[in-house]
Amino acid sequence: MIPFLQRGDRLPAVVSAQILLNQNFISGESIEADGIFGRQTEIAVRKFQQHRGLSSTGQIDARCWRKLLENNRNQWQTLEAIDVTEATDRAIYQPHQMQQITNQRLMIYNPGMSDGVRSVRQSLLGTGRTSKVMLLQFHGHGNQGTMGIGIGTGGDLEEGAYMSSRLGTEHSDSLSRFLAPLAPLFCRFGSVEMHGCHTGGGHRGRRLLQMLSDTWGVPVTAGLGNQYGHSETMFRFEGPTRTAFPGGGSLRSWARSLPEAAPVSNPSGL
Repeated sequence: MIPFLQRGDRLPAVVSAQILLNQNFISGESIEADGIFGRQTEIAVRKFQQHRGLSSTGQIDARCWRKLLENNRNQWQTLEAIDVTEATDRAIYQPHQMQQITNQRLMIYNPGMSDGVRSVRQSLLGTGRTSKVMLLQFHGHGNQGTMGIGIGTGGDLEEGAYMSSRLGTEHSDSLSRFLAPLAPLFCRFGSVEMHGCHTGGGHRGRRLLQMLSDTWGVPVTAGLGNQYGHSETMFRFEGPTRTAFPGGGSLRSWARSLPEAAPVSNPSGL
């Protein structure tokens, strides 16, 4: 679901939000797009919400995201890959929920497919989009270095990464080659989130995130513990997270490398 952001968050998705906030302002100084949701970002969010007739919470919820994306002429999309089979709360996967948030979203379902990796790849490449992906989220069951996207994470991996029902490190080289065609879909400040339990944990979690980040050229984030933080329209990481960046680096160094994150002297849009 759409990410819920608030003060204290340090995530690549915060960079995306900060960039959109800067592009929506017409007066005042722009905020630093550094991925840190601090006081200045909270103030900017409140000003944006007031101008757009939203509740001035200082938090970026579904309505705020929708308003941030409204003026971008479908330049960016948010995509999701959902592990429906093992979902314990099927209500959160109803497509009408996403239609109520924004028309700039595409949901991809994998109802019990054993070749979920191939299915997701084909779905992402076959949508005929002209826009770029700002955020790709995976929801399902996980384990250290594992993200389920089909029928879960319990079975043995079939020969060939594309036949797998999960993203993992067992066939990292072949999986990287198979997923590489997705890289051009992302915008420069795009990112990936994996909301499976423990996916980012341990050595395997570190390897998986770095492999995917290097393959797609965007940051990849996953939680280190159990993940419960969701509602019918929003997801939030529970507890600490781990993020891998293309070629290594940090949140700040990645953000500073983005042309879109440069200070805006004459912001426009609000």
